[in-house]
Amino acid sequence: MSQFLLKSPAYRAAANAVCSGGMTVLTGVTVNLLTADGNFHPKTALQTPSFWALVVFVIAWALLQRAQYVQDRETMRFSDNEFCSAYVRQHHLTALATKLQKDPASINVKDMKALCKGLGIDLGEAK
Repeated sequence: MSQFLLKSPAYRAAANAVCSGGMTVLTGVTVNLLTADGNFHPKTALQTPSFWALVVFVIAWALLQRAQYVQDRETMRFSDNEFCSAYVRQHHLTALATKLQKDPASINVKDMKALCKGLGIDLGEAK
């Protein structure tokens, strides 16, 4: 569910608006029910359906915020050039290793050395 909401900024904004609006309304309803006669009665909170609905909205909102934080953190990693280079290198080498396992004859050693040099990998000199 969170992946669906995180697909676009519009979905994220709508989910935040629904959670925020729901929490606002439910907070008001709960406070009115707990202070119906002008006195505050906290013991009746657990018996009030609006209180439990508020708890559900708060938990949903907290989970949504956590998912957004994780996605934003992962996205920000790609703003670092070193991370991007390492990411491309890792996935390129993984694909190359898979290709080598399936068909070892398809990899030319000279091409491999050129590829590694292009990726910034020092193979060292053969002795």
